[in-house]
Amino acid sequence: MTEPTLQASDAEPRWVGVRREYVVAALVLGALGIDRVFSKHWNGVLVLLATLVGLAVTPLSAHTSIGREVGALFRYALRSRWFVLRVKRQGSTLRLAHRSSVDLRLFRFPQVGRLDLAGQDHELTALLRKVSGTLALGSARSHLGQFVVSSDQGVSTFLALRGSADVGSLVAADQVPLLRCDEGVRVIREGWRSLDCLDASVAVLRVARFANTGQRPLLEILQRIGGHSTLCLQAAVVPTPQARRMTGRAVHRSGVDDAARGAMGFRHSINQEMNKRRLQRREQLVVSGEALLQLAVYLVIEAASQRELRDRVAAALQQAREVGLTLERGHGRQAQWFRWALPGGVEW
Repeated sequence: MTEPTLQASDAEPRWVGVRREYVVAALVLGALGIDRVFSKHWNGVLVLLATLVGLAVTPLSAHTSIGREVGALFRYALRSRWFVLRVKRQGSTLRLAHRSSVDLRLFRFPQVGRLDLAGQDHELTALLRKVSGTLALGSARSHLGQFVVSSDQGVSTFLALRGSADVGSLVAADQVPLLRCDEGVRVIREGWRSLDCLDASVAVLRVARFANTGQRPLLEILQRIGGHSTLCLQAAVVPTPQARRMTGRAVHRSGVDDAARGAMGFRHSINQEMNKRRLQRREQLVVSGEALLQLAVYLVIEAASQRELRDRVAAALQQAREVGLTLERGHGRQAQWFRWALPGGVEW
């Protein structure tokens, strides 16, 4: 599965509630200490390894570290700058292909205006719940995506669906969000901070964390940044039997982690208690028949030039910070994030 989710506790792999790289660093430092106890001289290999691990786990922000950024730099330097996306229409089905391909159906919502992601649009919310519930009954993971495309001509909302589900009276879309076509080939060049297409420069931002104040829709500000942009809400729908196992294991693991922390003398914080209640609530919803979704939110900004793109990205980051949203820039990961943001969940 991909990294992106709306909450760091879900996105970051952890062992006993601690990031894995910190556990590895602790083990290396422990080995160095044990070696020093039984040896008169420092082991040069262990000292070098401990130094490198210490540098690698040094955080640059709440969501990344030196090691992760160095890894992204190496992968960026070694891969090709160019990639090709192919779109082919087969009746009512669209096929998107890169290294692999996905078949999906794409629909346009009839309403005009900005999408209210807080749930005020009851008809749309009911449809999405019905579709996700139907997809969850299948035996394999399926995917749905919601796309709000803002431009000078207005706002359009799309639903991309990978799997079989009734969508009511929605009409098929005449173009693919982010690609602006319904058939053909798109050649894209990746840069460190952005992508270059034939008709625009593109930057992909990812929502890493949000603050739910309860006063306004969580993602409303991302639809008001001006210019041409696309807000991509992606959801992988987990089959119900697997969802019940996942949520049950999460609650059990939380209890085991709490017991381990208590045995080691650490206090039980209110954040840990809230996280435990959130996991228990999630398990209750899944058992009652609600679908379990693994979410990712991307903001794709387009501009006519690199200078305009930099200004618009900076403005979006500032506006997001003011309402408690944390956006990641994805340096060296723009191609991967763009493919993750595409309808159908290409390469998820």
